[in-house]
Amino acid sequence: MASEAQPGPAQHLGLAPWKLVTIAVLFFLLYVPLYPQLVKTWLEDSNNSHGLLIPFVSFYLVWLLKDKFKTVESSNSLLGLALLVLSLIVYFASYVGDLALPARITMITTLTALVLFNAGVNVLKLVLFPILFLFFMVPVPETLLNLVSFPLQLYVTDISTRLIELCGIPVYAEGNLLFFATYSLEVTEACSGIRSLVSFLAIGTLLAYLERDSWYKSVILVLSTIPLAIIVNLLRVAGTGVMANYFGERVARGFLHDFSGFVVFAAGLVLMVGEVWLLRKFRLARPANRTGSHA
Repeated sequence: MASEAQPGPAQHLGLAPWKLVTIAVLFFLLYVPLYPQLVKTWLEDSNNSHGLLIPFVSFYLVWLLKDKFKTVESSNSLLGLALLVLSLIVYFASYVGDLALPARITMITTLTALVLFNAGVNVLKLVLFPILFLFFMVPVPETLLNLVSFPLQLYVTDISTRLIELCGIPVYAEGNLLFFATYSLEVTEACSGIRSLVSFLAIGTLLAYLERDSWYKSVILVLSTIPLAIIVNLLRVAGTGVMANYFGERVARGFLHDFSGFVVFAAGLVLMVGEVWLLRKFRLARPANRTGSHA
């Protein structure tokens, strides 16, 4: 006797495969007008290049949950329908008004509404993190980047100057420029750490979700990405200044400059993985259960 086919995740969620495919296709077609500029930003703007990988990571996180869909109870939710209507109104208004940021954000709110409407609150709770993780794919507006990057450039310039002086090298800082005896270096936006900041924040958030050991460790891991991004770029700028003093300013330009960026990013990842290892080692001591009668 032939064995019966096991129901897939779609059947467990109360969705026929054809319905799931139809919803996915309609969702894709709905946001077709946004894709060209979004992909162009990911490919050409190094501050947002990480966004290209985010949808694939979110999809993989949902795929890891496929077995849990069999145990969760699904239902329909009118709240999801209301959210869907509101999200679509905001999308069309933003598209007509040529407002890229709110239009892109509605990609996530619409997806949330579709899950809530078709599968219910329990399923939404299960896939909430992979959906919210998609916010990292939305390019950060230039105005917001500029508000953060310039003060960060000045801070990195100031601290790098002090580090270089500790190495016995005379240097003078003015604005975001470092002046040496025979040459000068500019601490650009890329060297401020703003590029690494968003990428490290996304990676730290992902690691915190995958670990899920305790809430305080997750908070530490996510928040530590901010000083980590700044510190590794501080070392990059200071190291470049020291190297340029001995080997000439060519080390601060071209291939060597770009390569140092990859080295710094890789070093940051290693430090982040090391932090996860340390957090696994140091656990909060739980008080032992005490038994016995009280006087």
